[in-house]
Amino acid sequence: MKIKRNKKANSCLHFNHTQHLLKCKRSQGVMGMPFSVIFSILLIVFIIVIATIVIKAFLDYQSCSQIGLFISDFRTEVNNAWNSQSASYTFTSTMPRGIDYVCFVNMTRNIKDSDPDWVPIFEDVKWTGVGDDVNMILYPYKKACKLGFIEVRHIRLPERNPFCIEPRDGKINIKIEKTFEDPLVNIIE
Repeated sequence: MKIKRNKKANSCLHFNHTQHLLKCKRSQGVMGMPFSVIFSILLIVFIIVIATIVIKAFLDYQSCSQIGLFISDFRTEVNNAWNSQSASYTFTSTMPRGIDYVCFVNMTRNIKDSDPDWVPIFEDVKWTGVGDDVNMILYPYKKACKLGFIEVRHIRLPERNPFCIEPRDGKINIKIEKTFEDPLVNIIE
């Protein structure tokens, strides 16, 4: 005897057993999308996330490089001024975003004639355990790629303690001066 099958039993709406389920187009993916499309979307999202992480790492590396170049160039300019008979000029360098102040401090002295905005900087740095040889601070030091505390030789610090300079438009300008009688290079306010 021959069994008659109706068309409704073969459609995707009525699953009689697993063989029909596997043949059905609806079983290929969520909302009718095949697995390959879902996998492609996930792969694109993964690539975008990885690209974002890599770009951020390169931008952080650029920022740390700018700080390192600033420190190196500033030390070189101070040494050049110290080795010369006299010098008077403004040192200009780029400073990455995130560094609010370049401060010259004497950690062995107390606060003296300082701007009220700079007093919290001195107090914050004082409790970090930084050595007495540090005389230049990039603040906030946590954003300075572990280069926030610097010793610059051959400089005479200003009378104000601390003395801070704020970068403007990504540039920092520090006035350097040395006369014939000066044994050290002066940082001018």
